[in-house]
Amino acid sequence: MKDVDIFDLLEIESLRDADLPEFNFDSFKDFHATEDAWGTSKRARPIKSSYIVVYSLWQKKLLARTFYIEEYYLKKERCNLCFEVNRQLAGNKYKLHCRLMNSGFGGGGFKVYKGEDSYGWRIGQYNRYHCYGLYSNYTGLEIISYYQFNDPFLYLSCSVHKYCGCTNDYPKYHNNELFEYLYKYQKHPQLEMLMKMKMEHLTKDLTGFRWSKKGVAILGIEKWEIPYLKFFNMFEYKKYLRKYCVKWHLTVAQAMIVRDLVKSDLTVSRRLIRYFEEENVDTYNYKDHLRYLDLLGLPHENKYLYPKDFHKAHQEEIDRFKVVKNSRLNDKIMKIFEELNKKYTFADDNFLIRPAKSYDELIAEGRILHHCVATYGQEMAESKCVIMVIRNKQHDDEPLYTLEFKNKNVVQCRGLKNCVPDDNAKDFVKMWANRKGIECRIF
Repeated sequence: MKDVDIFDLLEIESLRDADLPEFNFDSFKDFHATEDAWGTSKRARPIKSSYIVVYSLWQKKLLARTFYIEEYYLKKERCNLCFEVNRQLAGNKYKLHCRLMNSGFGGGGFKVYKGEDSYGWRIGQYNRYHCYGLYSNYTGLEIISYYQFNDPFLYLSCSVHKYCGCTNDYPKYHNNELFEYLYKYQKHPQLEMLMKMKMEHLTKDLTGFRWSKKGVAILGIEKWEIPYLKFFNMFEYKKYLRKYCVKWHLTVAQAMIVRDLVKSDLTVSRRLIRYFEEENVDTYNYKDHLRYLDLLGLPHENKYLYPKDFHKAHQEEIDRFKVVKNSRLNDKIMKIFEELNKKYTFADDNFLIRPAKSYDELIAEGRILHHCVATYGQEMAESKCVIMVIRNKQHDDEPLYTLEFKNKNVVQCRGLKNCVPDDNAKDFVKMWANRKGIECRIF
């Protein structure tokens, strides 16, 4: 174990036994449940649970003490409890915790064990056993609230870490991010420079930093590259972007385009970057554009790769493919129509049933009857199902009902707005199915 670790352990052991100011339920009156929250019913139930963080100085370091308070009804009486669950000292590798257990709720976090505690304070790593607000996965309602009793920066400005670079606008959703940063700052005071340059996001992951260097050299980049790192993290910039930024001296906006191209597995080129800028294109739509080129059988030549007025050209591709797709489905359905017609067409005195003649007929059928039969065109073209149209024999050009069967079983039969056929039509369908050797158990 390193000497620094031993010192941190001794310090945290000393904190465990320290004589610190006492807090009880009444100390946190500003955070108590309102009368409306208590309601009129006195049935046994929790009313409000909260984590409250109290900041102070201990041995010239910022100290955060987290208390858990709960208000509840028990035996028709208002009850409460209050105890401390966390102590964390700025710059220390370890922290103290007690009564905490995994919450099991989305996003992690910890709930509190409220029974008798036989373990007392335990030592954990500085970046574990975080306390913050918890919400139910099922209802979305808050289970445990999170509050800060006082302002940590009033004490931080008087501590040994007062030059750490943190200001009041540092993330304050919970104190964990602040203390994780202060531990890193304790080891690497150079991080103050990044905070003052408004690049605190770089302090989240210190992989690849050159601590033996000075100034921006710790980042392993040149000074002119700093603007990029205000928008990208170190890993992202060095792995995906730097070679292009150094080679072409890209603007930040162009670097963002490169990042999106790389993440979308698109080939990066200066022409493509300029094209994205000029046409206001994003990678999602451009990949879709390339997909339609392949579907339409168009070559990847410049006039197709970089069309004038991208958004207009892309919409034209979509419309053109719809026509091509419809034409292909029409051809396939018309090819199988004659055979299906001979096998399955049937009529009596009132009704006629026959296979759909084409994809165009399916579209018209769906439009008139207000149902989704047109979406079955591909399946019928591939002989995965058969779509039959039912007509009144006296008006055989007017859609009445539409039937689907597959594997010699009737799957569904629907009319206007997906209505069920009337009794006469049902009897006709059963008679047709019986004569053609098809199972019909949907009625």
